Amino acid sequence: MKLFNSEELRSTISGEVYTKEDKEYTKLKRVKNLIFDPQPVAIVNCQSEADVAQTIRYCRTNEWSFTIKSTGHSASGFSSGDEKVVIDIAALNQVVVEESSKRVRVSGGANWFNVAQALTPYDLAITSGDMGGVGVGCNAQGSGMGFFVRKFGVTIDRICGARLINADG
Repeated sequence: MKLFNSEELRSTISGEVYTKEDKEYTKLKRVKNLIFDPQPVAIVNCQSEADVAQTIRYCRTNEWSFTIKSTGHSASGFSSGDEKVVIDIAALNQVVVEESSKRVRVSGGANWFNVAQALTPYDLAITSGDMGGVGVGCNAQGSGMGFFVRKFGVTIDRICGARLINADG
């Protein structure tokens, strides 16, 4: 494993890279489950899909483990970790309602509050997590338990497609 070079990564992305030397680090490393006190090597606030791909590419090239964080809600602490690069995608929180098809396109950094706000003008709802602060991406991967589960199934039952970002972009 090579040394983590925050300047090298900063020069290739539009987002910010925070390490233990930055005053924002302590706040940004926190997760919702306070039993965890993660010590990531860096937190990368990605502003675009290209930032995510470039950060994954940097981690693979330099043999750094990484994890994805959208809201930090993971009860198991998967959205952070010690000596890992945290790829924070909270800024990728777009929600687009396709009124004619009644389909919703949701970016991985969105939480269910973002989705509810976008759906309200259309008098729509979606099977989702029980709390607004729950991240859509991770909740959907883990099934997506919520208020509508008995009638409409879990979130993952309603996913029509997915767009994935890897090191190749």
